[in-house]
Amino acid sequence: MSIDLYAFTDEAGNTGLNIFDAAQPWFWTGTLLSSLNLDALAGEFRKILRSAVSGELHANVLGVGGIEAIAPAIQWFLAKYTCSFIFTRVEKRTVASLKLVDCLLDSGNNQAVSPVHYNNRFLRLSLAGAIVTHVSPAMQEEYGKAYAERDQAGFVRVLGKRRWNISTKLHDERAKR
Repeated sequence: MSIDLYAFTDEAGNTGLNIFDAAQPWFWTGTLLSSLNLDALAGEFRKILRSAVSGELHANVLGVGGIEAIAPAIQWFLAKYTCSFIFTRVEKRTVASLKLVDCLLDSGNNQAVSPVHYNNRFLRLSLAGAIVTHVSPAMQEEYGKAYAERDQAGFVRVLGKRRWNISTKLHDERAKR
């Protein structure tokens, strides 16, 4: 038996390309889940939005009073259509490490990597974990800058530092390879 599931996701926090902004270190997403296609019910939800001051659900614009004014209508809508939420939080600087992982492991980008290693979830995550473990915060920032500026020499410096970390800190010879 299969059940259709619709997901509507939005993010919070806006640092643009500055993923190292100390004032906003986290990237949040909120996902609304429903077994119904809520797009078909958009008119019903727009009535709720029209009752809001801004016409949109932005807490920093609505303020506490605006949120409280529309909260009962939103609660009714969510309960009526048995909606659920999933919230995720990612430390933004981790994005630099994961971009490095993709650069190294994505067989579409790096022809030295077999598609088997990237397309197999277990292998990809195992290798990604091994790579991320040996990337320091300073290396994250250095790689983030090299990536943004397409600086090949900076990329090579980061790889050299990572190689040094692995050769001096990792004792498992097979894992080193």
